[in-house]
Amino acid sequence: MEGLLAARRGRTGRPAKDRAGLATAFLAKALLNLPTTRDLIDRLRADATLRQLCGWSYADALPHESKFSRAFAEFAASELPQQLHEAAVAATQQQRLIGHIARDSTAIPVRERFPETAAQKKQKQKKKRTGKKRKSGRPHGRPFARAKASERGTRIQRQRHQKLDVMLADLPRQCDLGVKTNSKGHKQYWRGTKKPSQLPKIFPPEPTPELNWAQKDRFKERSMVERVNGRLKDEFGASQIRVRGAVKVMAHLMFGVLALTVDQWLRLIEYQA
Repeated sequence: MEGLLAARRGRTGRPAKDRAGLATAFLAKALLNLPTTRDLIDRLRADATLRQLCGWSYADALPHESKFSRAFAEFAASELPQQLHEAAVAATQQQRLIGHIARDSTAIPVRERFPETAAQKKQKQKKKRTGKKRKSGRPHGRPFARAKASERGTRIQRQRHQKLDVMLADLPRQCDLGVKTNSKGHKQYWRGTKKPSQLPKIFPPEPTPELNWAQKDRFKERSMVERVNGRLKDEFGASQIRVRGAVKVMAHLMFGVLALTVDQWLRLIEYQA
């Protein structure tokens, strides 16, 4: 964390202080499943051990709530949680073999509004009225060319032929109304976004695996990513988001994902011991 924060310090102006402590505090917020920043500050005032781990010796040295908000906006804009998570995975899983990846997505409710404006509705109606078609039913212009494999099909089908940066750019970021059918056949609605998850099946450091069983048991292994989504919501703050905007929501979720990753890694070490 110190290395990532030191790389962002400018040569001019007053140096920003307590950024490492603030980042550690937001990680503790996700680990303790605290809903708001004010609750985090109250916990830091009451818990001397947590306060010293974050770098503040006295309660009077804690920054104001507004400084926490400004620092969180900086972390979100610079994608600090994503970089910390990438560094943690590279440091702990570099010598391991990935068998296959279980993919799933989960609903993330957020506190945002998404209705269309009156101007947008009028513009859509105008396009429908002015659109002209030929007798054959095809619109004016050149005939449609056959789309590439990375441009047709569902999003998951397209991702098989896309690179990572294209996959991330294709993911929806705006707040919208989501709907899904639960296990009982009833439709559930939520206002927010969807968080995709990819969880690898990891083999021991020096394996001699036979992957013939992977295709047979792939569906059974999918339940592990559902358990991870459940823990992320119940224990690491994904079900109580108070920030707005796709960038800040992503930063809030990634602090929780980082805390969950470290927790799972410590459990794995304890299980192997």
